[in-house]
Amino acid sequence: MESDYEHIRERFKTLIANVPGAIYRCLNDANWTMEFLSDEITNISGYRAADFIQNQSRSIRSIIYPEDRNLVVREVNEAIAQRKPYTIEYRIIRSDRAITWIKDKGQGVFDRNGKLLGLDGIILDITERKWTESLQQIQNRTLSAIARGETLKNTLSELSEQIDRLSPNLTSTITIVENDGRHLRPFVSSGLPQEYIRAIERLPIGAKATSCGTAAYLGRRVIVSNIATDPLWADYKHLILPHGFQASRSEPIKSNTGQVLGTFDLYFTEPRSPEPKELEIIEACTNLASIAMGRQQSETVLQQSESQLRLITDALPALIAYVDNRQCYQFVNQTFGDWFAKSPNQIIGSHLKEILGEAYYQQIKHHIELALSGQTVTYETELELSDRSHWVNVTHIPDLDGEGGVKGFISLISDISNRKATEKMKDEFVSVVSHELRTPLTSIYGALKLLVTSPQSGLSEEDREMLNIAVTNTDRLVRLVNDVLDLERIESGKIQMVKQPCDAGNLIQEAIEVMQPMAKAGNITLIAEPISIIINADGDHIHQTLTNLLSNAIKFSPPHSSVWVTVDNLEDEVLFKVIDTGRGIPADILGSIFERFKQVDASDSRDKGGTGLGLPICYKIIEEHGGRIWADSEFGKGSTFYFTLPKSGLSSSEKLSL
Repeated sequence: MESDYEHIRERFKTLIANVPGAIYRCLNDANWTMEFLSDEITNISGYRAADFIQNQSRSIRSIIYPEDRNLVVREVNEAIAQRKPYTIEYRIIRSDRAITWIKDKGQGVFDRNGKLLGLDGIILDITERKWTESLQQIQNRTLSAIARGETLKNTLSELSEQIDRLSPNLTSTITIVENDGRHLRPFVSSGLPQEYIRAIERLPIGAKATSCGTAAYLGRRVIVSNIATDPLWADYKHLILPHGFQASRSEPIKSNTGQVLGTFDLYFTEPRSPEPKELEIIEACTNLASIAMGRQQSETVLQQSESQLRLITDALPALIAYVDNRQCYQFVNQTFGDWFAKSPNQIIGSHLKEILGEAYYQQIKHHIELALSGQTVTYETELELSDRSHWVNVTHIPDLDGEGGVKGFISLISDISNRKATEKMKDEFVSVVSHELRTPLTSIYGALKLLVTSPQSGLSEEDREMLNIAVTNTDRLVRLVNDVLDLERIESGKIQMVKQPCDAGNLIQEAIEVMQPMAKAGNITLIAEPISIIINADGDHIHQTLTNLLSNAIKFSPPHSSVWVTVDNLEDEVLFKVIDTGRGIPADILGSIFERFKQVDASDSRDKGGTGLGLPICYKIIEEHGGRIWADSEFGKGSTFYFTLPKSGLSSSEKLSL
């Protein structure tokens, strides 16, 4: 008995260790005192998990970024009051003083009397995602400002302010080369003290003239990890150190011809070298500043001509185009032409269909129409080229005339194939882990079940009760793993929907027969009004959808009530309905019930035995069929789930009796 328990315990320790996040249980006191915290917190925060247990060295609340603490407290308290899960994204301060973004997903744990016992949850590191999203936003906003013809001062000021908002530990500034070519002048700086700005008003460009003066002199990147000791700052450190800045990094801003126009600089509040993500940010922003400064430099000569625009955009890896209200290209940059193996002149004047192809045009037509109606549109899609495909992020920015009419739109396309590949790797990791967990979990479940049911086990009532809890939770884990695998296979295309003509009425009857035992156990009456209609569908997966919806309806219906299943014959499709008179779904979460692990109430997964994946699986199945699925509900009165499927033909409509 004891060895079996230890074996199970080791299995669960291994399971927790493989979860890509820090699992916790804490009290809901002023410091959220940790009773359990997995070791993954060390990778996330830099502190040992033991430091937080019973607040031995610090509390989890103490490392939350000060400006975010009130938000976190408010969100957690609201979730507890409403007895629903919380998901909060906020910043923490690591042991090395760096800022890390985390996603905290958890919920209150209550006893049978409704008393709050504590909080269970998981902490995930989302810093990379936040930086990637921020960089994408910065690029889009800056390019939009350039395209709108904003002044150089406004464009670069907004760029600098966006960088400063990324982390409280860094401040950015942009300098420009004076007309004499021998001095730098601070042009944009939202965070540096004015005393220092005045002191370097005409900073000499030279070999030992701070990081920015040296970067302009050498024409390459300069990194200073410690201003106090670096010789580049020997004559200037007394000006900057009193203001708390201890490290710097400068990148020369160059024109297309290689001329140094200025510098883009980051200042840090502690001695250190920049992290890889900070290098990525400054490189991207230096390119954006180069584009903005190059535009102004060219305007006086080219008078906003097409040549000037091309000089700006051809240096970018992004695809840039201008499409008029006839959906014809009026401008594309060189990168756009390179992707489609055509010169810009071959593309200009062509309709979108001619360049993108009829199939892809129909796929994005809705987004084009929204842009031409005056809306800014952003979406992700897979762009198929003649020799390869790319996942891209697309933004369409309407170009309005003085009266508010739409003249066309600017299209900005960025390659996000690497990000998609990373997401695929994460999904594959979840799939592999789930596969690896299925066999041991099944074995554990079988062993526990055998031990509980065996008359020769010699278990006491207390031992049997504990093992029954283990059996229930292990069974839940097995079902969760199976649902994760089902969803992953559908999303990855490993499961093909074999569509063939089948009878909608028969599908309803079969689902009703399967769910009758569960309905009888809950004193629920199942009422069906199936009509014989021929549809084009994968019968097994539509059966799975119907049983999932019926299972939910039965679980959340009161005893001695009824659940209805109907099908209606529409013009081009068939409409299925599953109707119950249960507790219903609150309006504020009705729109998110098809998301993974979404529960109406925090206690549902525990009390009702659900995994939170049944509705997402239904959604994917119906989506694969080209249908739609949605729900209507009135809280306290019941819910109706709908889904549609295309028809392959019509047959006589007759009521089928059960």
